[in-house]
Amino acid sequence: MLRSLVGSEMCIRDRDKKVMLHEVHQERKLLEKQHNEFIESKMQTLSEIQSERMLIMKERTEAAMTREKFNKDEAGLLVALRQKEEEYQCRLDAIAADRDVAQELRREAQQLRDDACSERDHVRGERATLEAAREEVLLRVEDVRRRAEDAVGDQQRLRKELAAERASSVTNQLRGGSQQYGSGGGMNQFSQLQSELAKQRAALSRLNENL
Repeated sequence: MLRSLVGSEMCIRDRDKKVMLHEVHQERKLLEKQHNEFIESKMQTLSEIQSERMLIMKERTEAAMTREKFNKDEAGLLVALRQKEEEYQCRLDAIAADRDVAQELRREAQQLRDDACSERDHVRGERATLEAAREEVLLRVEDVRRRAEDAVGDQQRLRKELAAERASSVTNQLRGGSQQYGSGGGMNQFSQLQSELAKQRAALSRLNENL
C-alpha cells in the first residue's frame, strides 16, 4: 500500500515535472521568438536609421553644395555690382568733368563776346574819330583848293599887270620891278598852297586806308 502510494506520488511528480518542463520549453520558445522579433525589429530600425542618416548626409551635402554655389553666385553678383557701380561712378565723374568744361567754355565764350563788344565799341569810336578827322581834312583840302584857285587867279592877274608894265616907261619899269617882287611873293604863296594841298591829300589817303 505504501509502495503504491509512493509510486503514485512519483508518477505524479514525474508528470508535473514533464508538464513544467514543457511549459518552460514553451516559454523559452516564446522568449526566443520575441527576442528574434526584437532583434529583427531592431535591425530594421537600425537600417532605417542608417538610411535616414545617409539621406540626411546627402541632403546636407546637397545643401552645402547649394550654399557654396549660392555664395559663389552672390560673390559674382557683388563683384558685377561693384564693377557696375565703378563704371557708373566713372561716367558720373566724366559727366561732371564735361559739365565743368562746358561751364568754362561758356565763360570763355561770354568773355569773348564781351571783348568783341568792347572792341566793336572801340572800333566804332576810332571810326567816328577818323570820320571826324577825314571831314576836317576834307574841309582843309577844300579850303586849300579854294585858296589855290584864288592864288592862281592872283598869279594870272599879276602876270597880266607885269606884261603891261614892261611895255611902259622906265619909271613904270621900276614900278614893275617892285611889283615883280610882289609877284614873286604870290608865287611863293602858291607853292606853299600846293605843298599844303599835297600834305592834306596824303593825310586823307592815310585816313581812307585806316577806315
